[in-house]
Amino acid sequence: MSNQPVRTFKAGSISAKVWENQTKFGVRYTTTVAKTYKTTDGQFKTSDSFDAADLPVVEKLVAQAFPVAQALNEEAQLLKAEESMADAGIDEDVAAVSTEE
Repeated sequence: MSNQPVRTFKAGSISAKVWENQTKFGVRYTTTVAKTYKTTDGQFKTSDSFDAADLPVVEKLVAQAFPVAQALNEEAQLLKAEESMADAGIDEDVAAVSTEE
């Protein structure tokens, strides 16, 4: 994962973060969901465990993060396909015409 999320959705102590990841297959976008809490000694920690009362908030945040991650993944796949065509010497206009027939 990169050092900073691409996008963060937050409600109270719960957040959903979309991350860019470089893989051997290209860029992929993933999402993490975490709850921040303060320990008795005053330190802040995060957890990926949620009470039943947290789940509606988790659902809302995931619903917000999903279209963002999905769109970024689709864009990354399109860019990878364009790069592959360019590497193979295929003109994008020719490829577009052949798929329309």
